[in-house]
Amino acid sequence: MLAAGAFGAVALLFLAAHGAHRPVLRGVLLAAAAGVSFGIASVFTKTVAEDWAWTTPLRHWPALVVVGVLAVLGLLLSQAAYRGSGLAAPLATVTVVNPVAASAVGIALFGEGFRHGALGAALAVVCGAVAAGGIVLLTRERLGGDRPGRTGGGPAAGGGRSGTPAAPVRGPGRKAGSHADAPGPEVGERVDVGAEARAGADLEVQVRSGAVAGGS
Repeated sequence: MLAAGAFGAVALLFLAAHGAHRPVLRGVLLAAAAGVSFGIASVFTKTVAEDWAWTTPLRHWPALVVVGVLAVLGLLLSQAAYRGSGLAAPLATVTVVNPVAASAVGIALFGEGFRHGALGAALAVVCGAVAAGGIVLLTRERLGGDRPGRTGGGPAAGGGRSGTPAAPVRGPGRKAGSHADAPGPEVGERVDVGAEARAGADLEVQVRSGAVAGGS
């Protein structure tokens, strides 16, 4: 029943992440699924380690299979959580959900508890709430950075066509057409070579002004 519940929770979180349109939200949901996988895998690892006997090594083979499957799922889900959503929010989510899931199972099924009685339980709840608040703040920060129009692309930031460099900015003492990164006009006789108007590295040609003007 515990294994079925764990796989069901992981499947629900995975489906929710698949339907999320924001990369950060998808990453947090996948990280939560990974945390559940790791937490429940540690529970089964504990049961196998406590009852292990060299005379009957295959006695707990179902639990060993569950541990292997959950460990692999947790690894894959955690790696998928980092794609497009940064490192901070998914990592914090896995770090918090993993012990929370394992502790919940330990308290509910194994009769475990916190040290120092009610005081320890209250401190654990407060620490969990602080950690959850940190995850919310990290997620909101990343969601704010992923709003449309915050990136450098688009017509406002570049040229009118995707991949076309923006028009050079004219600064003091710079002639029209000068490269944006150049400290001044590349050629002083009203002849200038700017960036190549296509995707890829900029192409610059430096020519002596006298040769271009035809003088000595």
